[in-house]
Amino acid sequence: GNGRTRRASLGTEDLEEAKGKLSEIIVRGAPATDRTPLSIVLERYFQDRTDFLPSAKPARHAGKLFLECWGPLVRVHVLDARKLKEFVDWSASHGHSMSYIARNFSVVAAALAHSDPKLDVPMKAGAILDKWPDLKDTPKRKLFEPTDGELARLLAQPMPEGLRRWLLNSMATLGRPTAVAQLTPGQRDRREGLISLNPEGRRQNKKFRPTLREPRTMTKWLNEWEKCTNGAPMSMNQPYCAYSNRSSIHTVLRRLCAAEKAALPRMALYSIRHRGTTVLRTAKVPKEQIDYQLGHVQQGARTTQDYGQYEASYLAEAAAALDAWIGRVLRQSNKLAAKARQAA
Repeated sequence: GNGRTRRASLGTEDLEEAKGKLSEIIVRGAPATDRTPLSIVLERYFQDRTDFLPSAKPARHAGKLFLECWGPLVRVHVLDARKLKEFVDWSASHGHSMSYIARNFSVVAAALAHSDPKLDVPMKAGAILDKWPDLKDTPKRKLFEPTDGELARLLAQPMPEGLRRWLLNSMATLGRPTAVAQLTPGQRDRREGLISLNPEGRRQNKKFRPTLREPRTMTKWLNEWEKCTNGAPMSMNQPYCAYSNRSSIHTVLRRLCAAEKAALPRMALYSIRHRGTTVLRTAKVPKEQIDYQLGHVQQGARTTQDYGQYEASYLAEAAAALDAWIGRVLRQSNKLAAKARQAA
């Protein structure tokens, strides 16, 4: 386009292979039309957009599912309602829920919108069921909620320090998995005894990240961790857990639950959040405090001003209930760990 000659090796001395590679370069570089292979449209979208986002891995997996169902050579012009229904039926036969199918549809819709072609793709589970009323959604899988004894058994097992910190911070905050993994010393207000789950500079979204009161036990372990991590004091921007993404936490947690001494059902990353919610309700913590602790608030609606601007009573009942719960679980865990050491 600028009049300059650009040269690149095709990496082969075989003429036919070189022709194929040259054709691929031409096709990939050409403007997208309704005759463009879907694989190329998806790859452009991933490289231009999702590969730079936390959702890169799920997006590419969604693209893989479409090509598995429709074949690697499917072109955009054949994608119609019949073809979409084919993917829904194929996904349902593999046990995928309508909400999961809808999330995958959102990837292909965004990829097509990112290119020239466009297709009316339903991107919510309800929209899929409205479009094809004969479909039935898979039953929602019940999330495993561990008992205090099961959590104690889990914490009594040898585990990576990063996972232990993530588990303890999850119990103390009931935050969403990623928010807990990203917690840093810079998010604490030590004078007021508060910790913000929303790091400075991050814009709030529908998954609201609140500012919470630190349970006393959490304050103790955070102070200890900050004194020395890997032989040096922690910086203000250093995460306590050192996990880069949710899948890393999930992999380690799944292995730990499957260990012979733990022998737990497979825990989801949200299992502790659900268990902690039950603990708060059982302790008769006011609903407003529970909702705020979980980040279940609308932006601009009821926020910190419901409790005063971080006065002493702010989320005090929620923090006290979590403190008592953590104490119970850790006492059980320490007893189990002591027995294991004696047996060894």
